Amino acid sequence: MDVLEKAIEYFEKSNRGDLPPIFEMLSPKIHYFSDQVGTFEGLDSVRAMMTEFFKKFTVIKWDIISSEILKNGRASIVFQMRATEQSSQKRILRSGREEVEIDENGMICGIYVWIDK
Repeated sequence: MDVLEKAIEYFEKSNRGDLPPIFEMLSPKIHYFSDQVGTFEGLDSVRAMMTEFFKKFTVIKWDIISSEILKNGRASIVFQMRATEQSSQKRILRSGREEVEIDENGMICGIYVWIDK
């Protein structure tokens, strides 16, 4: 499976909200950066962040607008996120770009997220 296929699979699993299969895709040494939620190093840290993130929403879905493999070997996904906040039931619509990289074992070792301003 190439990096783009792996990134799309990650988005599909995220849309189902089933976290254990997502965590199985992640390298123990994963690096996660988001300009919204910060930087996280290692699987335990990323697992805790993702678990809390998903708890904030009753509904959350990412639509892939476009995808490509970049010259640096990462997959780039342009997306739109639709969600409903758990606490307020406020609907959220965000767009952005996510880059995913995999290691030599096919595990996701880097996720980088930028939300459009």
